[in-house]
Amino acid sequence: MTAVTFLCTRVQAATEEDRSKLQRVLGYRKGTREHTLVLHAQGENRIMAYVDAAYAIHDDSKSHSGMVLVYVGNAMVYTSSKKQKCMSKSPTEAELIALTDNLGMIELFREFLEFVTQKVVPAPVVYQDCNAVVILVTKGGGKP
Repeated sequence: MTAVTFLCTRVQAATEEDRSKLQRVLGYRKGTREHTLVLHAQGENRIMAYVDAAYAIHDDSKSHSGMVLVYVGNAMVYTSSKKQKCMSKSPTEAELIALTDNLGMIELFREFLEFVTQKVVPAPVVYQDCNAVVILVTKGGGKP
């Protein structure tokens, strides 16, 4: 979890240690104001996304979702890390929630890329490390 993501979870009950971390992040930001990142696309317009979840890691037993959206030439263009809005009963359910919560952004990025390039972009490839979720999504709940 990044420092910024961690600090965002501490807004309502921040400590002096959190203030120190915030000062460090702001100092880094101020010192790197001139730094830029230039992304160069190469080859096929292919979208890859990696989606994962951590089950029941928050104090209120909610899970946490994370996603990295990678597009062409291994350039990372979007990341997301957030507490899930609902409680899950199992790690598999937490993974399924993470996947469904992030599919909209993946599809939106594909549509944006098609608009910008004026070319058809193949269906995104979504990587998921939970076999049960992969079976649920691709085989209709494991039904023959």
